[in-house]
Amino acid sequence: MPQQTVAAEVLHSSLLCGEDIQQPAAIWIKDQPQLAQRYEQFNAQASDPVFAPTLDFEHSGALLIAMGPQPSTGYLLNYIPGQDNVWLTGSTLVVSVDWVSPEPDSMQAQVITSPCLLLRLDKLAFKRIKVLDQDGEIRLESTRH
Repeated sequence: MPQQTVAAEVLHSSLLCGEDIQQPAAIWIKDQPQLAQRYEQFNAQASDPVFAPTLDFEHSGALLIAMGPQPSTGYLLNYIPGQDNVWLTGSTLVVSVDWVSPEPDSMQAQVITSPCLLLRLDKLAFKRIKVLDQDGEIRLESTRH
């Protein structure tokens, strides 16, 4: 099945994604009110407020990738721009990210984090979302709502 590379831009990255996400998730954000609501969640835990950018939702959307609650500061999501890390294959949007977990014996601050990554993507027709880690392992599978 042919693959179509999709351009992506990081809008937001944080260790504190919001208390409403209680498990790993991939959430498609389809309009400005949903985006503004997500930024309210980011700001509920942030010391410095961040503001939702204005997106052209006729031509784009946003994808939130979240790890869910984690027990320490050693967890992180990274997107490396400039590589072919987002593509459409059939009706599935595939996103490759660095899904970072601390080494088993490493010292980390013991505080609950909720790492997330928000990407702006071109508006596409897809039904499923698949998130892969840096090793190509599937970390999340979701349907578009």
